[in-house]
Amino acid sequence: MTNFAEITLDLAFEQYLDGRKDLRHSTVLVYQNTYKHVPESLGQEKLTNIKFSDIKALYSDLRYEQHLKPRTIELLNSVLHPIFNTALRDQVINYNPVDGALREVARGDAWLKDNKPALSAAEQKRFMKFVRENPQYRRWENLFTFFLGTGCRVGEVIGLRWEDIDFDNLTISINHSTQYIEGVLIEGPPKTRAGFRTIPMLSDVKRALKNEMHVAKVVYPITRTNIPGKKGYVFRNSKGGLHIPATINQAIDNIVKAYNKENPSNPLPHFSVHQLRHTFCTRLCEEETNLKVIQSVMGHSDIKTTMNVYASVTEEKKAISFKKLDGKIIIG
Repeated sequence: MTNFAEITLDLAFEQYLDGRKDLRHSTVLVYQNTYKHVPESLGQEKLTNIKFSDIKALYSDLRYEQHLKPRTIELLNSVLHPIFNTALRDQVINYNPVDGALREVARGDAWLKDNKPALSAAEQKRFMKFVRENPQYRRWENLFTFFLGTGCRVGEVIGLRWEDIDFDNLTISINHSTQYIEGVLIEGPPKTRAGFRTIPMLSDVKRALKNEMHVAKVVYPITRTNIPGKKGYVFRNSKGGLHIPATINQAIDNIVKAYNKENPSNPLPHFSVHQLRHTFCTRLCEEETNLKVIQSVMGHSDIKTTMNVYASVTEEKKAISFKKLDGKIIIG
């Protein structure tokens, strides 16, 4: 039985992971890598001695001194909070020192800029136009079209098989995902139970898939993959193997740099492949008002995630509406 009055934060973190039997191995690895940002001095401190100011100082250091991305700090916050919450429920501590600490740091335009969740419609259009018209990067068009037309997670796209595609009913079945764990590509279920879903196929996505099918038959007739016994994957790299997230991110980075070099007066922001998922969700929220529909398509296990994106889009729409209304209230 855990005695929170005596253990350190490091030990409490280890025991927390041991108790989370529901976590996939890949998620455990992500949590462990994120926790490495906790300094040794704080990790060796007893839970009962850690104060709100200590957590706030940690987040401040990670943001302003170590310049970590907001998402990394937010993930660390989500890892630390339940550890102290358990101690609170066991009446070992009187309050959770993690509560409110992130809000003290996650302020200002710089945070919002660094944590930019999606491309604007104009940025998305310029990015895809550049990819389509540039001979060097045209081979990425089908993959990015699929990302922007489905909102799938990168592991779901990498592991997509032709048997998951139904051209007759224009649907895409998401029933598995791929993860790189210690350098080995492993196939497993989607990130959450809600990740099992069927996505309607847009015409642009259908066109991209048909194009990719042609490429697979003509250019890469032999499937090469790091998953023994599996074949028929939709998206493959230039050698016929499966993509990895780092390579896709590098391609995006190269494309954005090339675009910005040609268009210095109207540059694109640097972004990751995960932001393509947020971009699709934003476009969907701009057109759809039924949160349950959006949640289903995105595979969000918690509707709060869907609501956060929808609320952000609604605020932007409100600002645009009032801008159009300006000067039309009082006439004469």
